[in-house]
Order: sequence, then C-alpha cells, then structure tokens
Amino acid sequence: MDKIIVVSDNHGEQGILQQIRNRHRDGSKFIHLGDSEFAHDDKELEGYLTVTGNVDHDASFAKDEVLTIENLTIYFSHGHLHHIGQSRYELAIDARAHNAQIALYGHSHVRKFEEIDGVFVINPGSITQSRGEDPESYLVIECDGEQLQLKWMTRDGNVMSKEEISIRC
Repeated sequence: MDKIIVVSDNHGEQGILQQIRNRHRDGSKFIHLGDSEFAHDDKELEGYLTVTGNVDHDASFAKDEVLTIENLTIYFSHGHLHHIGQSRYELAIDARAHNAQIALYGHSHVRKFEEIDGVFVINPGSITQSRGEDPESYLVIECDGEQLQLKWMTRDGNVMSKEEISIRC
C-alpha cells in the first residue's frame, strides 16, 4: 500500500517537516506544496518533492509537478498561479491536461476537498498557520488498489477528518 504525505505552508518553521517524516517512516512519497520559505536544497526539505509558493524566492523550485504511482496520477502546485482564491477550476483543468485524477494545492491555508470536472481537488491545510476553523493540518493519502483514503492529520499526528474515494490506484 502506497502512503503519500502532503504538507504545505510551514512558512519558515524549522523541524516540523522532519518531525512529520519521522512520524511516517512508512511513507512512500512526501510532497511539500510551497511556502516553506527555505532554499530548494535546504536540509529541512530533504526527502520532499517540492513546488514553489508565492513567498518562496529560490528559482530552483518548479511551479508544478506530476507524480504517478501505479494507476494514480497526482498533479500538484501551490495554487497561487491558478488563482485558487476565486476558483479551483483552473487547477482542475491543468490536472486533467496531465491525466491526473488528483490535484493538490496549498496557498489558502484552509483544508478543502472537492470534485471539479472529475478531478479530486484537495488542500491539506497549513501545517503552521491555519486560516480556517480547523487546526493546523497535513494530509495522508493511502491507496489499497481500489480505494483511496484521505486522512487530514493535526500537526501532532492525530486524525481530524477522513474521506474515501473509489478510484483505481
């Protein structure tokens, strides 16, 4: 079973990213959705696939990335270049262009799950500065072949919310 850990918007807080990696040693992939405020090669980001956020100034970060594991394709971007504050439709379009079933984004600091034009569009929330009703959070995605389980975790590693998607992965 693949286990993907998704984090966003730590805004310079040191240690939290490696705490999450240590907590999920069984994770197959770790994704950071931007606004780390670290250099691309900073040790804090070691082991993470990364994209740039609106306050990341290192030009080495990509603006978006695509990850394919088995039958599951994930498109991810910080979201600011897709104007996610107005709508996530543009993000879903880019995900579909990459044949992705899932689009991950950060930027808003608000946990969110929605389906747009057949693409599951997901925000893990912010690990350090939640702007919604929820506490700071990150996301764990697990696939057993036929079912995708999404678990939003508090920064202390407690499950705060779950969703399941019937999807071949």
